[in-house]
Amino acid sequence: MLYNFFKAIFKFAIRTYFSEIQIRNEENIPLAGPVILLPNHRSAFMDPIVVAAFSKRKVYFLARGESFKKPFMAKLLGTLNAIPIYRKDKSPDDMSKNEDTFEYCFQMLEKNGVLVLFPEGASQSKPILLPLKTGAARIALGAEAQNDFSLNIQLIPIGINYTNPHHFQSKLFLNVGKPVTLLQYKDSYKVDPIKTVQNLTAEIEIELRNRVVVVDDTRWQDLTNKIEKIVHTDLIRFGIKKEGNANWFLARKDIAGTIDYFKKEKLDVLESIEQKVHRYFSITNLLSYDKNSSNALKVNHILDSNPVVLTLYFLLGFPLFVCGLTLNILPYLLTNFLAKILVQKTDFYGSIILVLGLLLFSINGFLLSWFVYHTTHNIIIAVSFLFLFTTLGIFTFTYYNKSKQWLSNLKLRIIGLRKKSLVDSLAEEREQLLALFKRGHDEFIDNSKIN
Repeated sequence: MLYNFFKAIFKFAIRTYFSEIQIRNEENIPLAGPVILLPNHRSAFMDPIVVAAFSKRKVYFLARGESFKKPFMAKLLGTLNAIPIYRKDKSPDDMSKNEDTFEYCFQMLEKNGVLVLFPEGASQSKPILLPLKTGAARIALGAEAQNDFSLNIQLIPIGINYTNPHHFQSKLFLNVGKPVTLLQYKDSYKVDPIKTVQNLTAEIEIELRNRVVVVDDTRWQDLTNKIEKIVHTDLIRFGIKKEGNANWFLARKDIAGTIDYFKKEKLDVLESIEQKVHRYFSITNLLSYDKNSSNALKVNHILDSNPVVLTLYFLLGFPLFVCGLTLNILPYLLTNFLAKILVQKTDFYGSIILVLGLLLFSINGFLLSWFVYHTTHNIIIAVSFLFLFTTLGIFTFTYYNKSKQWLSNLKLRIIGLRKKSLVDSLAEEREQLLALFKRGHDEFIDNSKIN
């Protein structure tokens, strides 16, 4: 009962938090039979919330054993279908308890349950995939071995991809892989269980890696981010439409793949690109462009929109913006203030923002609805206000971002008039980089098809 209540609440929160949610190959997740879902781990407890919210079946999680130390937390986590798993580096004295955990998982899978394991074993916010732990393979093969490989457990890799899990109204893309079945490992497991567990873990890692953006080398993470910003100014050149089907994820993955290809095959070319990219962004800094802008140089389409429509949007929307800002400013400031105090690891920031925001904005909405009811004595008006409150809050955030974007791009045009030679130089640099990376991108794609 409590599980279903929290699932409904968090599903609403997730749909509010992200501006766009795409799920690819959702049909790969079986609607019956024993299943182990295997997502990557980019954002602490936001990841399990996302998986549970969009799963059509009740799921059980393996969670850090340290979280179960206090009786209240143990009770709450148990109610939410969390199962403790202990790690040698964190709870060496409790490792023996894992035998009970494994046996519980075996029984749950025998009853056609759905288990969620994060095979990396820890969350981190960088675009990398940590070496996978063997726990998922050991549980799956152990359960099958106890039942003579008759359970037909299916392992489902799920790539969780965020544009930025720490930013409200960012994007989420769930990339579901094809099921990994275990019957092929039956004979080898009887001969050499340890080697078989390692081989299955390796297969899971390959399948999971194919569904996330991975930049393993720290040196190239900054270059990947900068090239992504440049490519984003001309997505059409790379055959990528701006709307729908999580094309932003495909673009990011191709960029990371291209850089990895050149790192291995043509390092000198990649280093040349790196120098040109750094020079390009040095000029943008000189021109005082917004360092967070993904559209350095190319003025955003918002300035090229119909001026009448744009004027009406800002004029008519301004009263709504002021109203939404007035109603939401306190929980917004308080959420960000508390998050900065509470967060000690960066990968927890988005999760804390989500939970605090859900709590504080809900309290704020209910209090305001209570005030409306006591003012109007009309329950219909109060309930209607509560439902409109969330929509108004999202509009306020969107209006603020569009206003900021408009002012930023207006600034670019003014700078362009004042420093025309530098802007022309930047335009030329950008065109050269786009052409250079397009050739590398095409070569990477052609090479991928051959392999």
